[in-house]
Amino acid sequence: MRNVLDRPLPVIAALALTLVLAMCKGDAGNTGPVGTTGPMGDPGPAGANQPRVIAVSSGGTVNVLLTGVCGNQGSRSVTVTAPAGVAGQVMLSGSLELDVNHATGTTDIVPVYIGTTTTGCTTYSGYFLYPAAAPAGYVEITMGVAGAFAQAAGTTTTYYLNMYALSGTGAYHYYSRLNAVFVPN
Repeated sequence: MRNVLDRPLPVIAALALTLVLAMCKGDAGNTGPVGTTGPMGDPGPAGANQPRVIAVSSGGTVNVLLTGVCGNQGSRSVTVTAPAGVAGQVMLSGSLELDVNHATGTTDIVPVYIGTTTTGCTTYSGYFLYPAAAPAGYVEITMGVAGAFAQAAGTTTTYYLNMYALSGTGAYHYYSRLNAVFVPN
């Protein structure tokens, strides 16, 4: 095996110059032109400071005989105030217990709504029907209610659980609860 130093002097000098040049850095060249902007990335996760508003109505026994007029029979509602400068959606959920003293030959029907007034019966949430052919007696039903509404920034809105006896005469709004969660847009 031969040693590198056994080479002729010009070969050793060339190797040494190559080694020295490889270790030296020169001045930076001119900056090139700016390239085109790439595509927009996916949105990141919501920050920790996103405003959230949660409101829970007082739930409880109301025991009110329903009439044939749609309204807030039983006075169940929940109020939400959107943060200043933040518009969003209000997601409503809850439960309703109806007690019906059913008479054979009469169909018991109770439509249920969530409205922004005590008489607002346009946002449908549920429906109870007990057929006329069913035997007479006491019937108890629990049902879920839900709705969603857009809410402007900085506004306060009360949401009402509205219902009426469309048919039959023995339906009671016995128990209910209404919850609201404000979700920023």
